Amino acid sequence: MFFWVKTIFLYAVAAVFAFLLSLVVSFGAVRAWAGSDDDSPVLGMLWILLFVAVSGLLLPLCLGFTAELVQGKILSRRFSWLRGLLRVLLALPVSLGTVYAWWVLLMRREDARPAHWLPSLIVLLCVSTVFAYLALRIRKAVDANHSVIGRS
Repeated sequence: MFFWVKTIFLYAVAAVFAFLLSLVVSFGAVRAWAGSDDDSPVLGMLWILLFVAVSGLLLPLCLGFTAELVQGKILSRRFSWLRGLLRVLLALPVSLGTVYAWWVLLMRREDARPAHWLPSLIVLLCVSTVFAYLALRIRKAVDANHSVIGRS
């Protein structure tokens, strides 16, 4: 029980770290691009677009590497960059549902939304959930001394 609480806490810390890092990166990119006295609303819109794009990439990156770190601890093996990158690739579709929800619900007026936005959102959120399961699942170590029923 404590293992799962600790694992969920690690995933939450990784997600918060990705969120804060994407805030810093997107804000720094906009400030580097803007002039010192530039205060136009376009910069705010650019910041939001960059924030969503960067967080859509950093969240799966942090969660995938965290899952590989936890899996490595469970199986008592070293961290594998190849397995970590595979988990990151599997976690990339996690941001599909949230980016689509942000784009349709916040960036468009209610009368300009497509008629099929709700079914599309549900499908994309389900796809995000399936890929989150595939990327973040932790397999327990197989006990070598475990006997099969009926065999001694």
